[in-house]
Amino acid sequence: MGLVPPRKGKKDSTSIILWRRGASNVKITARSKTEYVKIGLFQVVFRYLILYLLIAMKKSLLVSPRAGYKLWAATYDDGFNPARDLDAVVVKKLFRNARLGMVLEFGCGTGKNTRVYARIARHLLALDSSAAMLEQATKNVRQTNIEFHRADIRKRWPAASGSIDLVACSLILEHVRNLDHVFNEVRRCLRPGGRLFISEFHPYKQLEGKKAKFETQGKTMLIQAFQHHVSEFLAAGKQSGLELTELHEWWHKKDKGRAPRLLTLMFTRKR
Repeated sequence: MGLVPPRKGKKDSTSIILWRRGASNVKITARSKTEYVKIGLFQVVFRYLILYLLIAMKKSLLVSPRAGYKLWAATYDDGFNPARDLDAVVVKKLFRNARLGMVLEFGCGTGKNTRVYARIARHLLALDSSAAMLEQATKNVRQTNIEFHRADIRKRWPAASGSIDLVACSLILEHVRNLDHVFNEVRRCLRPGGRLFISEFHPYKQLEGKKAKFETQGKTMLIQAFQHHVSEFLAAGKQSGLELTELHEWWHKKDKGRAPRLLTLMFTRKR
């Protein structure tokens, strides 16, 4: 088989002549570049359409904490949320008689617990990684002793070493894969004798599949979470020089006969 060159004087960029002994010449017309581009665009659009339809058919979607809380911020305080509501009750109960100097709240969200910490603190540093949640918090909480900042709990915190009397974290550590950095930053920021308060989904509840979620546009949005057993909290505290002083389990009124919904721990920085 051989190629027969096109005749002189004729420009033919879209065809090839194949020649084979014992057979007639066969002319194959190649598709132009424009046609290939059209076919490629069609394939891309078709694939995205299929992906969109698959997503549309799903009843729930898993999203990152950054994306999830951006979508949830405007309606976070609305509706029934037993973990959120129980956490608010627990914080009020445990700190109703406290009087502190500097308090750092990481994961202040829309300000649910920020009001409580602002009442018991001389100065409160309220931190969150979500700009949308912080925007809601600044609208909801008006005390003048609060300083709001956007910060990433996985990086260095905007607080001076040895300056904090209490670090409080509610329903945020489930979104952190590795606890060691968090506990190390707590150790750095706390003054000697300072305390760390943690309130999280109980590991038993996580084993049942519970995690932060909300409804939007007829779909359930599940926010990515990591399970931490009690032993992980204790090990992280030990390696950072924090001593466990309190541990409590909490049930919502709808949890009768079921696993506890929340776990709270109090650690103290050793002198």
